[in-house]
Amino acid sequence: MAFSVREALKSVAPVPVLDFYNLGRTTLRRRKIIQALEGQFKNGADGKKYLTYLVMQGMTNRIKAHIVAAHYAKCLGRTLVPVWQKTPECAAEFSDLFSNIQPEWSFETLKVLGYKAKTDKASEDLDTLKHEQCDLLVLDLDWQYIYMRNMIDRIGGEGAFVELFETSLTVRSDILTRVGHAVSSWARPMIGVQVRRGDFVKFRMAVPIERYIEAAELALQRRSDAGIYLASDASRMELEPFLEYFGDRCVFSESTRRDKGDGVRDAMYDLLLLSRCCHLILTKNSGFGHMAAQIGSITYEWVG
Repeated sequence: MAFSVREALKSVAPVPVLDFYNLGRTTLRRRKIIQALEGQFKNGADGKKYLTYLVMQGMTNRIKAHIVAAHYAKCLGRTLVPVWQKTPECAAEFSDLFSNIQPEWSFETLKVLGYKAKTDKASEDLDTLKHEQCDLLVLDLDWQYIYMRNMIDRIGGEGAFVELFETSLTVRSDILTRVGHAVSSWARPMIGVQVRRGDFVKFRMAVPIERYIEAAELALQRRSDAGIYLASDASRMELEPFLEYFGDRCVFSESTRRDKGDGVRDAMYDLLLLSRCCHLILTKNSGFGHMAAQIGSITYEWVG
């Protein structure tokens, strides 16, 4: 009889309702898990132990989820198998950004782990999970925001974050080549400025562009030899005051909308370029900018 995720989930204890979730969300989350896993694996267990994570949000939160899952997989001796689906928030699959060789995998038994976003801690401790015999652990991160500071503390510090990013994620060579060409064209150190717009302004009021100009001007007074790399998902019209003010001292390349496949690759390009700057000026509460600072071990300041 062919293996069915639906049948397997019937035998799994209900997903714990954590923090701000209500009971109605539990059914939705089960359905998301089913949809994410079906068609991603072979039938029948292969005797190996796997771990995956479920997240449907944007690129930054997916990468943070991957780092959390990589930490758990490393500690538990399990093989990490990313399962990404294209959504309006991130129109990319894992292979669109990364070239990690994905194993063919299979399982018969699985266990779903809830996740407490406010503490960035799974519903069961690692010491307990080391004795878990199921074929697949599913770290349920759907709809959750992962706080960078908590996550970094949880996985062992900033050095551990950089190590997990570099060892568990292999950025596609075409993206790295594009980044390398851009960095080689910089004739001086660059101060990175991130102007977050896009879906961010649905939840928070957009910071006026003049605030970024003021912050960049002060930063240039401290680093008179530097230029500016501007990374943004805003339209050129919104950024025109900034571009006009700094003129040739500012480097900027327009990005495709983040809900398009090319836009997600542009976002990865911006993330890596920001990580190569000497200092960052970031939109407050943006995990994207904070991640760039952590990857590059760079000083940063918030605007907001």
